[in-house]
Amino acid sequence: MAGSPTPKPAAVPSQRLWSKYLEAGRGDDQFFFGMITNLYVVIPADHPGAGAHDYFSGVVSSVGWALSAGPSGWLSLHAALGLLLALGALEFVGAAARARAACAPGQMCARPHYASR
Repeated sequence: MAGSPTPKPAAVPSQRLWSKYLEAGRGDDQFFFGMITNLYVVIPADHPGAGAHDYFSGVVSSVGWALSAGPSGWLSLHAALGLLLALGALEFVGAAARARAACAPGQMCARPHYASR
């Protein structure tokens, strides 16, 4: 048909994986917010989650406190970006697993960039 759009070719799994890596690559911002927080924010020793008997429930309490009622906006930014990076890392692992599953057994899906020399 004359007016129908041409379909885009599907991205190669390695291209999709690389784009996920770039989306999750916000470590420099996290580093900056962490340094500002470390230098200029005083976190009380008795905040929620401090000294918890169960590590993971303490982490959840601490991050929740930092996001909602933390002593500074810098701490909230640092906690929010860290949470986004952790979720992005989990999504990246899922994308890598899906890309690997899309390959035929015993066959490489994409040539490594250094193999073209």
